Amino acid sequence: MSALDDLQQNHNPWWESGTAESAEPYVSRQRSDFSYKRDAVLENRFVAYAGPAGIGKTTIIHQIIDSLVSEHDTHPRNVLYLPLGNPQYQIGSGVIAESIEEFTTYIRAEQGKEDEAYVFIDDAHASPDWARQVASALDSYSDLTVAVSLPTIDQADFSLLEEFQPEAEDFDEIILPQKFYDSIRNDSAPDELLEVGDTRYDVRQSLKRATTDGDPAGLSSSLSGLSKRLEGAERDIKRRVRHYMTRGGRAESQASEVARNLELTVYRDIPRFQQFEQRSDLHALCAISATSPGETFQLTELSDRLDCDRRTLQRYLDVLRDFFIVTPAYQYKHQRRRTVRLQPRDPQYIVALSEISPDSILDVEDERRLVTVSIFDHLKRLSYYYNRGDEPVPYWEKTAATVDHIVSTEGAPLPFALAFTRSEKDAKQSLRRFMQEFDAEHGVVVTRDTDWSVKEDFSVIPLWLLLTIC
Repeated sequence: MSALDDLQQNHNPWWESGTAESAEPYVSRQRSDFSYKRDAVLENRFVAYAGPAGIGKTTIIHQIIDSLVSEHDTHPRNVLYLPLGNPQYQIGSGVIAESIEEFTTYIRAEQGKEDEAYVFIDDAHASPDWARQVASALDSYSDLTVAVSLPTIDQADFSLLEEFQPEAEDFDEIILPQKFYDSIRNDSAPDELLEVGDTRYDVRQSLKRATTDGDPAGLSSSLSGLSKRLEGAERDIKRRVRHYMTRGGRAESQASEVARNLELTVYRDIPRFQQFEQRSDLHALCAISATSPGETFQLTELSDRLDCDRRTLQRYLDVLRDFFIVTPAYQYKHQRRRTVRLQPRDPQYIVALSEISPDSILDVEDERRLVTVSIFDHLKRLSYYYNRGDEPVPYWEKTAATVDHIVSTEGAPLPFALAFTRSEKDAKQSLRRFMQEFDAEHGVVVTRDTDWSVKEDFSVIPLWLLLTIC
């Protein structure tokens, strides 16, 4: 046994205690999609969890470990956790292989030798050849499952691991900022909110049918059912929207920590996958997106501000998208990209980079920025739900007409127009112009706080209800 043994003992307290609750960090409250992330480990030999620094990958890993031990009869000594981001583990290029060998030889439970064993490698990219070592371990031990956490999926090379998971799209589990529904469901939520899961899905499906079939009757019925279920909690949910946007669902603002994690992603994690001469340009784009989310930029304007060519600018935009920091949205149905909207994926980026005080009264512009980011992020999730993949959510602009977001489902466009800095009437007019040009069946106007309504060609859904649905 080597010095690795002491490290493993320190970071795997369940070997002695029988529970992961003593791990650091450990949070008992689970996200609504937790079961899917745990089941990915139970059903596959290799899983990759991805998300930017500080998003909660370690917390979810510890929750999965606790579930394996406490709910799925996994012997505590059949689970190994390796935090490769910890400098103590950066002691050689073969640390993954050595750790797994010691684990299987000395730690793994004798009475459970025939049972499945699990290895969780946090920040696997800290080891340059992590994929080779993981592939070798999976090849050597047929009863071993390995899960890794990474800051990106699209920039990582999984070619050595394809034989252990033929359907590549199934082995990546994206971890995004906590969504609104989870933040209120976990925060002393009223009983009405804890019981609406299936009803939320009914609304999503009926909105899809209104879009693809042109039949809004089901949407009216499902929204009515959800509203009745939430009748006693509606005022409480509305109150929590601002708290979510300014604190990301946390009890206290962690703006300084969010800013630091963003710098870690830009200056530490991205260079391990892509090299740029001016890394500060990436952070500058993040700052531009935080101060101007949802605003349309000419690509030439951005390249001039950063003093770079268009090809380099596109590389910047692509890598920020692939690391789940800023998603570029482009003009709908335009083959040649000339403009872009920069959409941060976490409203906390707005707070951290714009010096918004979470406790102060929000002015109109601060509210617009936070609302824009929150809605875009949740519509990206809705798009993923409809398409089972990361499809673009573009915008559409013409003279005196703007549709802020377009979600596609079965090839049909579902446009969303925000009525915050413009009237509801103007938002509806923009929707009608888009729907006429692209033969869309249904659209949605998102309002600050009105009653919901469903017409033949469009619906009106208030912000709090849309965030709850998505």
